[in-house]
Amino acid sequence: MVRRSVYLGLNGMGSGYFLYDEDLDFCWRCRLTSYYDVYVLSTVAYHVGKHATQELPYYAIYFGRRNRLFNVFTNYSLPLSLLCSMILAPLYVITIPYVAVRRDRVKSRIMVEVLVSMVRHLRYLVRRRKFISRIRRVSDFDLVKRGR
Repeated sequence: MVRRSVYLGLNGMGSGYFLYDEDLDFCWRCRLTSYYDVYVLSTVAYHVGKHATQELPYYAIYFGRRNRLFNVFTNYSLPLSLLCSMILAPLYVITIPYVAVRRDRVKSRIMVEVLVSMVRHLRYLVRRRKFISRIRRVSDFDLVKRGR
């Protein structure tokens, strides 16, 4: 649960995310603006998973990896964002021939498509970075100190 004013003030869930990590992105923005989360240990939630990807596991891999890159690029401070992106993106590039050698053309194609998608969505991601930079109140270092 989140207050409507907070949700709207932080632009809600990212429209560029289709599947996976949009909730993580939103929570990250909450923490960057000094909001905090509370865990209620007695709460029970039932999640019927994999409906969107059960028939097409391709989407699970593609959107999971793509949105991870999106989050790193948009939510970290610029120096840390560039550092992490420069580590994560080449890791994906290295994975392409490794997976291809193992004759898994689908996974190698996914990795190429993830990197292409990152470039294709660059304007969207830069706009998000600018918005997050404007609302940011907490540094990456402070988040790490708080165990986030």
